[in-house]
Amino acid sequence: MHLQLPEIIGFVAGVACVLLGMYEKVWNWPVGIASNVALFILFRRNGVYAASGLQLLYVAIALYGWWNWVRGGDEGGKLRITRAGASHRLLLLGAVGGGAVVLHWILARFTNTTVAWPDAIGTSLLLAAQYCLSRKLLECWYFWTVADVIYIALYLSKGLYLTPGLYLFFLGMCVLGFSRWRREAHGSNNLETARAPAS
Repeated sequence: MHLQLPEIIGFVAGVACVLLGMYEKVWNWPVGIASNVALFILFRRNGVYAASGLQLLYVAIALYGWWNWVRGGDEGGKLRITRAGASHRLLLLGAVGGGAVVLHWILARFTNTTVAWPDAIGTSLLLAAQYCLSRKLLECWYFWTVADVIYIALYLSKGLYLTPGLYLFFLGMCVLGFSRWRREAHGSNNLETARAPAS
């Protein structure tokens, strides 16, 4: 098995990013961007153009999240952990559903994939998770958990066994991350409901 340098950097930085995010360290954003850039190079070099383009979208969300964590709180201060309100959750679920339909159409129309639905749904969930992380919404861990389960099943169905192990590791980190964020928020009595973007 030949590992390419961008693959190694993307993997190591990706794991570090999740760990830093779990502990609310703002460094998770630049480390995550390093992972995205490495994976962009890896996927583009290997002809996986949709996945490479997705990394650029992740970078854009990461830049927003980096700024938001530092300056997006009350009176321009540090952002606190909150949860999405009912209307915000509906918007997020609608965005995931709509995004999955559009991605499924693109994958089914322009590629020879046999897993268009799980890939489209998983990708939409990951984008929603990244957005929620950028606003420090507790729901980010829900979206990541569901996406990880989908990708574990998807990769196993393709006869891959190493990659599902990585996602199983991420799944465990989601459980720990959710528990830590919830405990941290309750400990400081600040698990409030965040305002939806339009309000």
